[in-house]
Amino acid sequence: MNAFPNQQRADRSLRPGARTLRSRHSVLIQVAGNVVRALSERADARPHQLGAPFPYPTTFMINSRGDLTVCLDRCQCLFMTATVESFIQEYARRYSDHDPDAVTELCLYPFLAIRGGVPIHLPDRVAVRDHFATIMDTYRGGGAATWSPVAIDIRRLGEHAAFATVRWNALDTEGTVVRDTETTYHLLTDPDGWRFLSYTNHF
Repeated sequence: MNAFPNQQRADRSLRPGARTLRSRHSVLIQVAGNVVRALSERADARPHQLGAPFPYPTTFMINSRGDLTVCLDRCQCLFMTATVESFIQEYARRYSDHDPDAVTELCLYPFLAIRGGVPIHLPDRVAVRDHFATIMDTYRGGGAATWSPVAIDIRRLGEHAAFATVRWNALDTEGTVVRDTETTYHLLTDPDGWRFLSYTNHF
């Protein structure tokens, strides 16, 4: 097998820091020194998509005719899942810190909250901030000290949006679960990362 020091970019130029291993039947592109094999279910994946970002070291398999046989959609889904989960964890941290200003930074406005089947339209930053401050105070008054996302179900909506349904456990100061609820969030990505467009409580 022969090793090559670069990886092809989306514009067919070469990206440093990866190496290509060529054998008789396939070409493996190994990123960051590790192999993660993902076999494609699509035969029409285009080689120029190699320039797309991936969340962790990934190996692409190309057959001898140059057809990319890794399922790039699957890799993009993995990337979205990783970034959305990280975003939800950051939201949980800010919410548990009882910091409505920090939580508001994670939202776009106008914002929509649906609670008990009732839509709450929040037109600007102040309205969003006051909404979260009120809800945080209510929960804290009921004994909820911290919030933990115990399950996250993500539904991809193209490349720039997603639904994320989160099962939350609210814990008191001794770690006892005082609430077990679910909320679905509509998220949109922008140059700064993921942001909330709305949420719907399942109760």
